[in-house]
Parts: sequence; structure tokens; C-alpha cells
Amino acid sequence: NSKKRKLFFSSLHEIYSAARTPDILVIHSPGGWGNANWDNLQDWEKSIVTGVTATLEKLGYSYIMQQYLRSGERLWGKPSWIREGQFFVFGKSFRAEVLAAELKFLTVNLPQLKIVLVGASQGAAFDNKVLIELGANDRVYSIELGTFFAHMHRRQLTARNLAIANNGFMKDPMCQRDLWQGTKSYF
Repeated sequence: NSKKRKLFFSSLHEIYSAARTPDILVIHSPGGWGNANWDNLQDWEKSIVTGVTATLEKLGYSYIMQQYLRSGERLWGKPSWIREGQFFVFGKSFRAEVLAAELKFLTVNLPQLKIVLVGASQGAAFDNKVLIELGANDRVYSIELGTFFAHMHRRQLTARNLAIANNGFMKDPMCQRDLWQGTKSYF
């Protein structure tokens, strides 16, 4: 489909142009269905990404932050929601393959660039899948916060993953399949 190819190359060109000068590209994969843009993100998730970028800045690195939205804004009738549902159930993600291809292109063509993926819940599982698709690319790292329990058996951890399933005091209920406690924490 030529329209999709144009969109892919336009998106890749945009991120390539933006990533040419900074040391680090931070890519945020939101939790849930992956459609919450920065302004609509939950405060705790936004604070994690902000903490990562503030730490990079404090350490003297230059960075840019991009969001990777995996699906659209409507639940029904959008192919992207169907794909995200397939990822949830079966662990297959076309979008993870696409992002992995984009990251391979960036690391080959921008040899100074390091990439940090930051994802929460379903976004953490997505980032893990991207790392699996990438293989041994030592310039891409992933910070995975509270990987949703449905993905735990598929998750692969390496020296490039920081997987966090608790806050140091208590376990994340959604990682432990405690849906009742997890749901209560949102209200």
C-alpha cells in the first residue's frame, strides 16, 4: 500500500532528522492500548518518563523524547486496536516489528545515538517485544515498568532491560494478576 509506505518513510525521516544531534533518543510507549498522548497520560506514568529525561540531563546527555502510539483513539473499527488486542492475547505485534526496523535503521545510520525505550504495563511488554525483534543491538535499552501479567511468560530479560515490578515496598498488583487490587488503585 503506497499510502502506508509514504507514512512509514515520512515518520522515519522525521525521527531521523530529530535524532541526528542528541546523544539519546527516549521513546515512550504508553500503557493500556497505547493511545494516550502526552497531555492525556496519567500523572504517575508521565513522572517516570520525566524522571528518566531529568536524569539524562543531570548526567550531561542531550536527548529528545518521542512517543510511540500503538493504536488510535476509538475502540471499535480501528485495525490498530485489533492488532493491539492480538498482541495482548497472542504476543504477536506487527508494530513491534516496524519499530524494531526503524530502530535498526537509526542505529546503523546514526552511530553516536543510543536509544532508551520507556514503557508502562502493556507498553512495557511492547518495548520488550521490540528488543526481542531487534536481537543483539547493544545501543538500544528498555525500562519496563509493571509489565502486565498476561505478558510475563513471554518476556525476555537481558543486560539491556530494566524490568521493574514493584516500588521497593509492595509488588505491582497488575504484574501479579491481582486485578481487584490493581483496579482499586485507579479509583
